[in-house]
Amino acid sequence: MTEVDFRVLRAGAWREFLVALRSRLLAIGAAIAVVLVAGYLVVQAAVLDTPEHATVGLSGQATALHDALAAAANARGLDIEVTEVAEVAQGREQVQDGALDALVSGSPAELQVLVRNGLDRGLRAVLDGLQQQQVLLSQVAQLAQNAQSDVDPQAVVKAIDSASVSVHVLESVDPQRGQRLALALVTVLLLTGGLLVGTARLTAGAAADRGSRTAEVLFGAATPKAVATGRVAGAAAACGAGLLAIGVVGLVLALLMGVLTLPGAGIATVFWGVVWALIGSVLYGLVAVAAGSLVPGRWAATKVLLVVSALPLLSLLLGFALLISSPSGTLLAVLAVLPPFAPVLVPGMIALGSASALVVILALLLTAVAGVFVHRYAIRVYTGGMLAPGDHLVQVRDALNP
Repeated sequence: MTEVDFRVLRAGAWREFLVALRSRLLAIGAAIAVVLVAGYLVVQAAVLDTPEHATVGLSGQATALHDALAAAANARGLDIEVTEVAEVAQGREQVQDGALDALVSGSPAELQVLVRNGLDRGLRAVLDGLQQQQVLLSQVAQLAQNAQSDVDPQAVVKAIDSASVSVHVLESVDPQRGQRLALALVTVLLLTGGLLVGTARLTAGAAADRGSRTAEVLFGAATPKAVATGRVAGAAAACGAGLLAIGVVGLVLALLMGVLTLPGAGIATVFWGVVWALIGSVLYGLVAVAAGSLVPGRWAATKVLLVVSALPLLSLLLGFALLISSPSGTLLAVLAVLPPFAPVLVPGMIALGSASALVVILALLLTAVAGVFVHRYAIRVYTGGMLAPGDHLVQVRDALNP
């Protein structure tokens, strides 16, 4: 690449970057994305603040806490229904079936709680408080029976503070999965939106250049490779900058509102999201400029835009389906390393915490190799399409062999 080509590439990238940032389509898309993310966070915060109804079963000696548990839960604003269960085995079946959210058994001073996949923090605080009260009453009774004056008050306080219910879980579930899944789905959605906006702009821009024969003037000063690469680089930078801004705003809002308690995961998600936004924008952008060069003008860009948008949309559908149903499955791992799907699926897996180092490395390597081949043939198609005479749709084989 000559010095002139490099200057044209740099100037084209900077111009495309500025035009993309100032474009009405990007501004509207970014505004919609920010509103959607903010709305989602508000809804999540409202859901977190709304107490869920829970049914708690008491069995054995724990039935003595029926009234105390109901009163303590009501004082904390919890919506709890307290029932009595004759046998622990019967209560265990009800917990497994979902009829009970928790089964409390054992003595009031040593409570045993059985749950299916996790104990609500508010309910646990109530149960811990009741057990500490029982320990306090037990310690007071012992002091009343003990006439000695050398009882250590600190030991009594320590015994009360250390009193906590014993929780047994039937099905182990990552308590942070909900937050990670939300991060993953939002990341996949934002990435897909950014890639679709970028590819649409590049496709329409290349089509307009061919229709106005602007490319012929540019090719007189620099090679088609420099012109196309500059446009794609500028569009990729704009996509990365937009996603970075939206990601930072969303992350700060989520942390301030208490919806997200995983700042490390949030920062990693934003970082890898921007990295793959750049990679995906380059990969899809090369296809977009090649496809746009085949049509005779901007008015005909929709003929190829649906084809160019197919892979990002398919990645979105696969991402939502597999991240929710099978985040650690083989199918998701295999699809994630394939270059057409990697820019959307890998960041989602990273956000969810299901992406192994091998998957990320393979995806980067395979996408880099694919990018070399896509760049080579996309430039050939772009050159042949731009220089094709007439105002008709150019076939790919004719563009490759002008």
